[in-house]
Amino acid sequence: MPKDEVDRLIRLHLRGEDLNTSSLQRYCMNLLSSHIQPTFTRDAESVANQIKKKLIRTDPTSVAGVSFSNLNSKLSNSRLSKVWAVLHFLLSMSDTTEDYEYIPAPHFSVHDGLAEQEPLLSQHLENPMNSNMLSNIQSNNYYYNNSLQHSDGIHIANELSLVREVLYSFQGISGTQIAVAESSKFFNISSQMLTPLSTRSLMANLCELGELLIFIKAFANEHVDNTKVGLISQSFCAMLLHQLSEYFKLIAVLDSKCTYKSDNADTLSVETKTQSFKSVSGSDITLRQLSVWTYEPLQQMRILAAICDTSRGLSGSALLSQMYQYYTHGDPTVERIVSKILKTVSQPLFGMIRLWMFEGELEDPFNEFFVVPRTGIMPLDKNNNVSISLRPDVHNLWKHKYVLRAEHIPKFLNKSTAKKIFLTGKNLNFIRYSCGESAYSLPNTPSLNLKAFCYEDSIGLEEAVETAYNLTCSTLMTILFEKFSLYEHFSALRKYVLLSQGDFALCLMDLISDSLSKSASTLYKHNLTGALESALRNSSGQWESPNVLRRLDVRLLEISHNDVGWDIFIINYILDDPPLNAIFTSNVMVQYGKLFRFLWKLKHVEYVLAKDWSASITLKNNSADYDSSQLHKIHLFRYEMLHFLRELLQFLTFEVIERSWQEFDVFLKQRSGSLDDLCAAHVAYLNQIVTRGFLVTSINDNESLFHIVNGLLDVIIDYTNNCAKLYTKIEEHHWTKDNDSMPPSDESNYLSDNSDNLFELQNLFKDSLKVLLKAIKMHPDENLKDLSVRLNYNDVYGF
Repeated sequence: MPKDEVDRLIRLHLRGEDLNTSSLQRYCMNLLSSHIQPTFTRDAESVANQIKKKLIRTDPTSVAGVSFSNLNSKLSNSRLSKVWAVLHFLLSMSDTTEDYEYIPAPHFSVHDGLAEQEPLLSQHLENPMNSNMLSNIQSNNYYYNNSLQHSDGIHIANELSLVREVLYSFQGISGTQIAVAESSKFFNISSQMLTPLSTRSLMANLCELGELLIFIKAFANEHVDNTKVGLISQSFCAMLLHQLSEYFKLIAVLDSKCTYKSDNADTLSVETKTQSFKSVSGSDITLRQLSVWTYEPLQQMRILAAICDTSRGLSGSALLSQMYQYYTHGDPTVERIVSKILKTVSQPLFGMIRLWMFEGELEDPFNEFFVVPRTGIMPLDKNNNVSISLRPDVHNLWKHKYVLRAEHIPKFLNKSTAKKIFLTGKNLNFIRYSCGESAYSLPNTPSLNLKAFCYEDSIGLEEAVETAYNLTCSTLMTILFEKFSLYEHFSALRKYVLLSQGDFALCLMDLISDSLSKSASTLYKHNLTGALESALRNSSGQWESPNVLRRLDVRLLEISHNDVGWDIFIINYILDDPPLNAIFTSNVMVQYGKLFRFLWKLKHVEYVLAKDWSASITLKNNSADYDSSQLHKIHLFRYEMLHFLRELLQFLTFEVIERSWQEFDVFLKQRSGSLDDLCAAHVAYLNQIVTRGFLVTSINDNESLFHIVNGLLDVIIDYTNNCAKLYTKIEEHHWTKDNDSMPPSDESNYLSDNSDNLFELQNLFKDSLKVLLKAIKMHPDENLKDLSVRLNYNDVYGF
């Protein structure tokens, strides 16, 4: 009988000791009657493979593996029903040493006799001879399922007490056997607690949840009361506290399932304890169940802790971008958790976006939004009033009031959408404050869905932003072109500043040429303004609208030494009032001024050549016969210069200015895009004229086409001035057909010297023109090469 054999073995091993053998016998029978299944596999083939691998690892050169395979084949063909048990026994025996004779039983369930077994086990463990039993229990990963406390401090815990300890760790507090270290904030399992290594490992994994709780809670408490961290950071802390609240609800549910009450354990009778444990084993949670139920909360807490760790010192869009990096992790679970987090944390940002797009206002007390007002755009004078003179574009709210910070755009928002958000609010703000439409607001359309302004609906957000952007841009273009006559101003600049209105330019030249030929110090602005008004009345400019005429004005540049009126005269078109100054900025108007001076000089040279031709014709009709050959040479070279000038003027007028205007005019008539697109198109239009009009095109580092052309024009002016002096000298001495007297010798020498100067200027002009033709020939612009053919159509200059 097993009971008699157990009694015999007890008396054999514990001879000479006064022990209550009946209690120990009952304890051993409980061990033998355990129904807990072993943790190893019951597959004979799997156990055989483990033995073979062990034999090969022990001695790779041995034939023991082959011998074992033969023996295992014979054993499998025998009549034994549990071959796996035999093989497992052999494998277990190979793991033991000669000093260990004790073979522990598998994990079991206690049925009765707990009160009587506790002192017996304590006495048994105190025996030095039997101390190996305790070490074998620990080393072989087994534990007893009743909570016993040995006098040496060794604690043999049941699973319910372990669950209770783990639940304490879930709350971030210390228990009796699992305590949190104050320095590291990690949980340490007591070394005095008798549990298998697998259970210890499982408990350590479960305690990670409490460690993460301590870390996240400390981070949230550190930032939640800080009012300087920003709205997005505060939203993040609020989300953390909400997640911790949900987490504690889970802990409360788990704690309610644990029915074991340790406070009443000492007062219960043996029968009551037995019944209690039976009920626990049937309904209460285990460590494995805790591991399964807390798997998803553990993943979420890990992600929250990782975000807290990597987001220290971050705020605003930088914090959102850091969170979004976890969204692109690739794991669907991580993506789902981070998506929920971003939905909550990004709410302040989308609130700012809605306010900016629909009201044109900024509400960003912590400087977290990617749109910020530019400080210092409205300088004040000594009386704290807005000073317009301190800055030319002080009222240009479009350029200077708001700025887009690309580094503050969150990564889940693409840059094109962010720019449209910026421009939509900017359009709305500009319409209200610069265009005088203070009552304007976005119309309520189905495509403008306010619910789309959230993290989850990225497609709906892009559609709503696109709709709002198009609506505001279209409204702004309509206001600019209809209310402020924008197209009319572009056309007026082309006519009167770029001198495309030929009759006006010629009339103005006739009126003020004599005045401009004088010293610059003798000019008065009111006289020139009167001449400008007369030129407008006597040309097609009289049909312009009053809005255009009142903006045309004369501006005189700063006078330098030896300047004449031609050097300082400029026609100015005044566009310094909002909202027009957002397009016609000070830099743009300076560009128009440079173009006018160059074109005005070309008109001036054309005018003086025509005037010189008229003077030469008058002189030729009245001059003596001996002088006709010299005047003829002057006349021929004048035509050569006039040919160059007219070809250059035609090229600039029709190939450069008019072609650029046609391209720009197509864009203007479409009325599409934003105000930034309009400004960019306008600047491109001017740059094309400047580049193709010889003002910036470079040959090398030291010389440009503009300098060559400008030098040629100066040569022509010097040539006409010398011709005028020659004509005057002839007229003073009356060398005409009616007066046949020969000039004195000194006068004859003067005429000879003057002729030499003219020939030198002719050679200088030809040499400079050859340099220009060579430079144009090497230039990649085909239009300039066409100009080269026009200037040298009969290869007279050798090209």
